[in-house]
Amino acid sequence: MSTDKYETFKYFLDCYIVTTESYIDVLETVQEFQKSEREKITYDLICELVEMKSKNKWEEIQAIIVEHSFRRYNPEKTKLLIEDMLRILN
Repeated sequence: MSTDKYETFKYFLDCYIVTTESYIDVLETVQEFQKSEREKITYDLICELVEMKSKNKWEEIQAIIVEHSFRRYNPEKTKLLIEDMLRILN
């Protein structure tokens, strides 16, 4: 499923997410990402999340999450994750 889309989101999943983390831990990791990354990287992630939300293609996002973090979320949880990440980053 790997495409050139959502590279910053993939970077976040590859570099920040630990497979065994709980959902709450993942959200805390979003805060860590925001504190430790350059503003441009955070901005890029926000733009990608906004695009994901507007396209409403949760199966595509699920596949990226599985490929880059080995986490499995149903479509509702995937949508919630994107919305929660946006809330934290904004």
